[in-house]
Amino acid sequence: MPIITIKELSDLTGIPPKNIHTYISRGKLIQRKDKLIDDTAQVNADFIVKYRKIKSELIETPVLVTEPAKKQSKIAPPESENKPESEKIYYSENKLRQLKGEKLNEDIKLAKLRNDKIEGKLIPTDIIQRAIQEVIQRYKMTFVQQSEQLIRDLLNELQAGNEIITKACTKNIEISNAAFTRAIFESKQAIKNSISESLSINN
Repeated sequence: MPIITIKELSDLTGIPPKNIHTYISRGKLIQRKDKLIDDTAQVNADFIVKYRKIKSELIETPVLVTEPAKKQSKIAPPESENKPESEKIYYSENKLRQLKGEKLNEDIKLAKLRNDKIEGKLIPTDIIQRAIQEVIQRYKMTFVQQSEQLIRDLLNELQAGNEIITKACTKNIEISNAAFTRAIFESKQAIKNSISESLSINN
């Protein structure tokens, strides 16, 4: 069946329809104008093969759940009931379905992270913060040197004494340090806010 609906694609891959719409918006799937999916398109075909494989691997992996031990009764049971029962291992369909769904969602998230890392979309935030801090520090040094020279030239023209020039230069350094420290702080905060917004949108 070359043309399928979002619901049919969800059944094939085990991916919720909401997540499928997200993949469409990111270009990982191509949807026709009539809202249907052409599974003969290469992008769609590769996507279906990938996630059907993940789904089949999850289904083929059984989850064994051990029955919890029964609490000891305060009243001693008859002698025939005192004998320990052998551990019972059984399949819990509801638990199995739940675990499969959780594992599939985790696999999808990990696959996206690996793909984003390969494509260079993920960069450690500490590297970005250090780079911004180094750039700001370089601009700070240039700014302080040039502004200090400007202050000296102006005050010399006004025939100000060395004491006034020294005070003006010292004040310039204090103001510059405060401004650039604030700039570094706000840039780091902006990076954190951008990451938080991006994660909230993806979720």
